[in-house]
Amino acid sequence: MNKKIFLGIVMVFVFIAIFLVTTKKDNQTVVPSESDPVQEIAMCYSYAKENSRGITDRAWLKSIVKGEFIKGEYHNLPAESDSKIGTFEGYLYPDATTSDAFGDVWWYSFAEGMYVMEQLHLSFDNNGAAALFGEMVDRGDGVYVYKDTDNLTKGFQMKKIDCAMLDTENTSSDSVIEIEINPTDSVVPEDEMVACTMDAMMCPDGSYVGRVGPNCEFQACPSS
Repeated sequence: MNKKIFLGIVMVFVFIAIFLVTTKKDNQTVVPSESDPVQEIAMCYSYAKENSRGITDRAWLKSIVKGEFIKGEYHNLPAESDSKIGTFEGYLYPDATTSDAFGDVWWYSFAEGMYVMEQLHLSFDNNGAAALFGEMVDRGDGVYVYKDTDNLTKGFQMKKIDCAMLDTENTSSDSVIEIEINPTDSVVPEDEMVACTMDAMMCPDGSYVGRVGPNCEFQACPSS
């Protein structure tokens, strides 16, 4: 009799233990692993409008965003002034999941037979995307930066478009620099990703410069 009672008590404890373990697993919150890959997002934009003289102004942007890193190609093709095209790479703040985002990139541009590395700001919102233009100055090493980031003007307002459709619209004559953007391509190697703080340093001429990778050092102030 005592043996049966003992076995019964043991079985009760076993069932209680199983119940508690099962309940704990159901209530656990799954925490994403730090090694989980960051999703890459393809974003493409296009603008085309005929002006009063019957000539079409065009612009398009094709990019891949991975977290806060952005890489792609931007073509600015005004009908009655010099065109400028090129690839770019840099940072997107806060990221592509928000309706309003700001890109701070280096644009390896080509215009009038010359390649130049220059600073470029990109604005993204519900209406699409636009590049911001302003007076540029050589910072002293052949790289051009904005003289005054508070005095920039929006370029053509490009509407979001399917990237496959953008590829169809563009002919070989539209692109001097060939670039393939594939959602499976890695924008920046995982071990090279650097997130810099967004603080700014005031230069002697009153303009401001931010930090850039890979060492997150402040950009050089514009030469006077």
